Amino acid sequence: MMVHPDDMPKCRREVDLVIRADIPDPDREPQLHELVTRVNLHHLCHERKRRGQEVFCMVDDKHCKSKFPKSFSDKTIITRRQVLYKRPENGVVFMNLKSGEVFTNQQVVPYNPFLSLEMQTNTNVEICSQEAQSAKHVNLYIN
Repeated sequence: MMVHPDDMPKCRREVDLVIRADIPDPDREPQLHELVTRVNLHHLCHERKRRGQEVFCMVDDKHCKSKFPKSFSDKTIITRRQVLYKRPENGVVFMNLKSGEVFTNQQVVPYNPFLSLEMQTNTNVEICSQEAQSAKHVNLYIN
């Protein structure tokens, strides 16, 4: 989905209104919590590799091509090259009882709560930076 430039979030407060990268509180947002923990968590690449499981996101068996886990951040940071989403280090964790993996906000794939709940699927929603790489990234999905 593309957004007209006039409608793009222009500051971190506006970004935070449309994109989240956190594990929702299961008491306040039970449906969103269930959905995000089911489809919007990036698995622990190195841990899966160590257990001998197939990992598609590893580059040269050294690091995740999607750069997970992301750093914790108390606020969204916008630069010309990228947007680093708010990922508070608030002690919220999710344990996948099936795999035993424990997830924090560092593994959450950015999402829009409305779209996620409406579509009931993974909605990787991100702000494209001003750099040309963004157009290349979007083009990969279009072609």
